[in-house]
Amino acid sequence: MPVTVLGASAGPPRSVNCRASLRPPPAVRALLSVRFFVGDLFGWDQATPSSVSESFAQRLTDKDRARSLAPAGTPDGLFRIVYRFENEQLDEIINRAAHVPLICDLAPTPIVYKRNFLMRGDEFNKEDGAIDFDVVTELVFPDRAAYLAWAAQLSKPGSGERVVADELKFLDRSRTRAYVVEECVTSG
Repeated sequence: MPVTVLGASAGPPRSVNCRASLRPPPAVRALLSVRFFVGDLFGWDQATPSSVSESFAQRLTDKDRARSLAPAGTPDGLFRIVYRFENEQLDEIINRAAHVPLICDLAPTPIVYKRNFLMRGDEFNKEDGAIDFDVVTELVFPDRAAYLAWAAQLSKPGSGERVVADELKFLDRSRTRAYVVEECVTSG
């Protein structure tokens, strides 16, 4: 019987979210969707050792770094903060796709490895303020034994430390949780 694992995780808690009430218009969302799809297809957004370390934050002066209301590199939705001044903020995109290749390099790829990012502010999210996660990851394995073998591969010495180090770059591990669920599909 297939085993499905759902995990919810979030970046570090923050008191300011400048984008909470801003939602791009449908045309912009559509263009971004196309861009990310094509980028995924051609591997444009896969991190390289040099791209992970490159950041506009490295170009900040000491004065601007001290003036910023949030530390450079702080996750902010799909972005990370370069600086946040009183009336101005500069963000850069976080390459979340870089984590998946690491996991797939360390352990066999699950049947399904899907990330569903929360659309904050969407009218269908009835209790949006109470939602304490940014993404739900869905992993599907052929059976429980395959899941346990996968988890063991990621936990073995050397691998476990690499996974933790990578996750600390973009999520708050104390707020991550995982559940095994039973999938029931109704079709018409």
